[in-house]
Amino acid sequence: MQSTGGTHYRNRALYYWSKLYASQIKESVDYEKLLPTIGINILNFILFPELPAYHNFFMIFEGKDKEYALTDHLTIHFLEIPKIKDRKISSKITGWLLYLDLEGRDKDMVKILLESDEDLKSAHEMYKAFNEDEMLRERALAREKTKGDNLYQQTMAREEGELKKEHAILIRLLELKYTLSEDEKKHILSVTDIKKLDAAVDAVMFAEDKESVLKLLKVGKG
Repeated sequence: MQSTGGTHYRNRALYYWSKLYASQIKESVDYEKLLPTIGINILNFILFPELPAYHNFFMIFEGKDKEYALTDHLTIHFLEIPKIKDRKISSKITGWLLYLDLEGRDKDMVKILLESDEDLKSAHEMYKAFNEDEMLRERALAREKTKGDNLYQQTMAREEGELKKEHAILIRLLELKYTLSEDEKKHILSVTDIKKLDAAVDAVMFAEDKESVLKLLKVGKG
């Protein structure tokens, strides 16, 4: 969640999106294999005062005919928490946004939010376990310090010890939610692609099942 920013954040959001989109291209470029990339920006400030809705999204359209989109590959969402009035849980998404805003500040309201959404309650329990785990906390801090560049991935890829740590983190996160077989653990430990491991770690919290995470590593069935 982004706590501060001005109109320049619009450019920053586009920059973040462009880095994600460009990261799909390897040494041999095959543009047909590029996938749509969706940017989601959760803001604790108002970026678009002229727009009353708290959720707005943008795409690329033809200058004179807004019904004609250049591509569906670019979509950037902005969720502005301050625009949510009276702490009303009008939808699942408002519940999640209010939780992000009020966690640690309003125990009574957070309790109401958790009781109203089992998925949110599950994420909250995982968040607590994450904060109580020193190893996972250290990783989150390392990612935050190097956000916006590739030094983290490059360093992790070079250092065998860091690769092993990433294996351990992914296994630990999965075991907070699911039961892993010994074969699944062995498969995870055999993965040497740091980007795949990184993507799997990021996907755990919102995954519906462990298979969807393991599939990112090409582990298990499929």
